Amino acid sequence: MKTFKDFIKENDECGKFMHCHISKETDKKNHKNPISGHEWSTETPQISRYGSNNFYVTGGKLGQRKFNNIDRAKDAIKFDHDVQFGKFTESDEYRGQHRAPDKNSGAPLHDLTANGVYPNDVYSDKAAQYYGTGASSDRAVFNKLHSLKNKPESMVDVYRAVPKDAPDTINNGDWVTIHKQYAKDHGEAHLGGDYKILHARHLAKHVFTNGDSPHEAGLDTRD
Repeated sequence: MKTFKDFIKENDECGKFMHCHISKETDKKNHKNPISGHEWSTETPQISRYGSNNFYVTGGKLGQRKFNNIDRAKDAIKFDHDVQFGKFTESDEYRGQHRAPDKNSGAPLHDLTANGVYPNDVYSDKAAQYYGTGASSDRAVFNKLHSLKNKPESMVDVYRAVPKDAPDTINNGDWVTIHKQYAKDHGEAHLGGDYKILHARHLAKHVFTNGDSPHEAGLDTRD
C-alpha cells in the first residue's frame, strides 16, 4: 500500500512563488457509474498556488477545492489519499475532506466575523470578489449571507448531497450548503451522479463557515 510520503513529494519552492505546484505522478484511473453512465476520473491530487493566499487542490477522488493557506491544502491532499487507499470508512468519506466547522471552529452565518473567520469587509459589496471561489453564484450566495447579518434566529435552508442509499437525515457535524445547485454539483462530481439531495431548515446561529468557501458550511445545533 502506498503511504502518504510516497504519494506526494513536496516542492519547497512553493512557498516562495505566486504560481507553483506540489505533485508526484501516479496512475490515473477512469470510472463509470453503471446506472447513470456518468464518467469521471481520479488522479494524483495537486496543489496549485495562485496569488498570495489562494491554494487549489485538484485531482484525486474529492475534486477541486480552494483553501486560504497551504497547510489546509496539504491536509486536504492527505485526506484524499487516505480515502483512496482505505484509511477512512465510507461514512467518514462522505463528511468531506476535513471536519465541518462548528461553534468552536467556525463563524455562524449571522456573524461571519466571529472567531476571526472573516474580516469586516466580508459585509462589503466586494465580498464575492475578495472571498468568493470564482463561481458565477458567489455574489448570490454572499447576498444571502449578508441578509442574515445579526439575525441568529432566521431560518436557513441547507442542502447536502449523499449517496442514494444513505439515511435521509442531516446531522451535527455534516457538511451542508445554502446553495442547492452547489449540492447537486457536488453529487455529480464526487458521488458519480448516483446521489440524492437532502434538505433541512435550521437557525442561522446553528450553521457555521470556516471561511474557505461561502458555499460550504457545517451544522452544529448545540447552544
